[in-house]
Amino acid sequence: MSVKAKFCCSSIAKHNWGSGRIGTEIKMHAVQGKSGSDSQDFADATPNGHLEFIIAPDRAAADFFEVGKDYYLTFEAE
Repeated sequence: MSVKAKFCCSSIAKHNWGSGRIGTEIKMHAVQGKSGSDSQDFADATPNGHLEFIIAPDRAAADFFEVGKDYYLTFEAE
């Protein structure tokens, strides 16, 4: 079984990783949508939520995220 959520990237900032290295901090919030949209389905299931993570310096993953863009997140048990 898995659970799928929808989050919007709310901010991207530089983060001091130490030793002069700079990582990227990504902050996201659960999507709130309009009635009849797939965003509404996610808003009904997850009305509030926040996600924060830091990507290590010089990783291509940091370039993947854009402020204002929505992303799907799938949770699966190990």
